[in-house]
Amino acid sequence: MRNSPSSHPPLFAAALFAAASTAHAQSCLWTPRGSPPHGYGQMVYHSGLQRALLVVTGGYDPTVTNIQIWSWDGAAWTLLSDDGPSARSYPGLAYDSDRDRVVLFGGAVAPGGVTGPPELWEWDRAAWTPRAVAGPSGRTGPGMAYDAARHRTVLFGGYIYTQTSWTYLGDTWEWDGQTWSRIATTGPAPRAVPCFAYDSIRARTVLVGGDVFWPTDLWEWDGAAWLQRSTPPPIGTPSWMAFDPQRARMIVGADSRRQTWELDTAAAVWTLRDPGAAPLGPAAFDVARSRAVVLSGGSAPATLEYDGTATIVPPSVIQQPDGLNSTCTPVSFTVQAGGTAVTYRWRRDGQPLTDGGNISGATTDRLSINPVSPPDAGSYDVVLSNVCATVASAPAVLVVAQACYANCDQSTTPPILNVNDFVCFLNHFAAGDSYANCTGDCNPPPCLNVNDFVCFQSAFAAGCCTGP
Repeated sequence: MRNSPSSHPPLFAAALFAAASTAHAQSCLWTPRGSPPHGYGQMVYHSGLQRALLVVTGGYDPTVTNIQIWSWDGAAWTLLSDDGPSARSYPGLAYDSDRDRVVLFGGAVAPGGVTGPPELWEWDRAAWTPRAVAGPSGRTGPGMAYDAARHRTVLFGGYIYTQTSWTYLGDTWEWDGQTWSRIATTGPAPRAVPCFAYDSIRARTVLVGGDVFWPTDLWEWDGAAWLQRSTPPPIGTPSWMAFDPQRARMIVGADSRRQTWELDTAAAVWTLRDPGAAPLGPAAFDVARSRAVVLSGGSAPATLEYDGTATIVPPSVIQQPDGLNSTCTPVSFTVQAGGTAVTYRWRRDGQPLTDGGNISGATTDRLSINPVSPPDAGSYDVVLSNVCATVASAPAVLVVAQACYANCDQSTTPPILNVNDFVCFLNHFAAGDSYANCTGDCNPPPCLNVNDFVCFQSAFAAGCCTGP
């Protein structure tokens, strides 16, 4: 579980996921399941309800005034509570499975993102209850997870913002349901919004990354001390993490490259599972259904499920095609894609292309246009598909410049190249005008010489880029 470190809910690159058949979807690493509830929030797994919960904390969304709780059953979201504490951004959140309580601490509640008071709240399926006990200072973005072996909620770090200063924290606290205990001041460097989850197989709380210059480190808390693992995460700035107890793997996702990695926590070995289709979270692992539930927001909000036993990776765009300019010279658009058994279909202005004429590679990762003429100008993209999903690349624009050096007099009446262009060139040459330096060569001098006449004749013979 982890929120985005941004001061606003993250915006996500638009991707069109389309599930194929139910049989196919069962083999897919990622499967779309519909739209999530409105509002920014965090997720936990509630073992008592056997549901993944989305706790909509509101953050910077003025339409959310009180914290809401939604449950996911694998098919739909159900509102369980909408009368929680006042909305806030980046509180700590965990589920205490022994006492059957959702535990929430801190967050930014004042205008401008100022860190609020050290409020501790618990939800018991019926109501939210404030717990007025001494403990950590108010803070925004702490990591929180429940240590089921030791029956403690573990809290680490966060930051304090006062509109004039930022203070990042590196202390560790535990909540046993009655009392807070400060148990460590050494360990990971101070930070906020780390990826923070509990490894129930090894009884360790795991920390990856966080916000203070985005450290790429891996730590574990065993209840007595923090231990830094020797294998740093290969993922740059992950935005969510969830533990799969059936496979003993920590699932870590969605840096700027939209990658998904798995960590064998016992061996500290990282494995790349998806090179670029991961949503940006938040996330929780649904133990009852053996799926990680991960949300995607932005212009195309979605609920997606991750099946670590699957073998088919949905398509993703790792490197977008670049826009191109051409003066009727051949061009090629390329895309780098990730996924299993991906098919390609290039389009111009939304219309599918086929091989033939000056088009080749319409169903490959490289589209070639040779020769290029003005009608080829337009917006090109490529649609990537497999049995799991379909995604379109960003558009890449081809600009065809109708430059024609040999059309010296810039005439537009056919034939645009005629004897007048030779007369025009001779006049420029006689005047010593730079236009007549067809070869562009001035070394050795003189700049204008017989080679420029030969160059102009060749350009005239080649004709102009006018299209069919």
